[in-house]
Amino acid sequence: MGLGDLVGRAKGALAGREDQAKAALEKAAGMAKRRTDARTDARIDGAVDKAGAFLDRQKPAGGTGHGTTGTGAAGHGTTAPGTTGTGTTGTGTTGTGTPGPAAPDPRDAPGR
Repeated sequence: MGLGDLVGRAKGALAGREDQAKAALEKAAGMAKRRTDARTDARIDGAVDKAGAFLDRQKPAGGTGHGTTGTGAAGHGTTAPGTTGTGTTGTGTTGTGTPGPAAPDPRDAPGR
């Protein structure tokens, strides 16, 4: 089993669970930041932001509607049209609309 196989399996395991993975990242980051200094906190925030962006790119396309994303040092972001909120990791993302079709389950692929 090569690295490409492992990456494929990891992507398959996360398919449809990107939001859960992001929540777990943010929770772990919050726990780590309780024990680190401000410089390390900034590095943790940067890593979580990059990982969250990667997970967002893995989501299947197809939803309709609108949403907004905000980032900032203090964690300010638009949480819903017309309102604002704050977060501990420096990002906030929500939207409204109709979800697109569900992604096929990779475990249902032929030959498995």
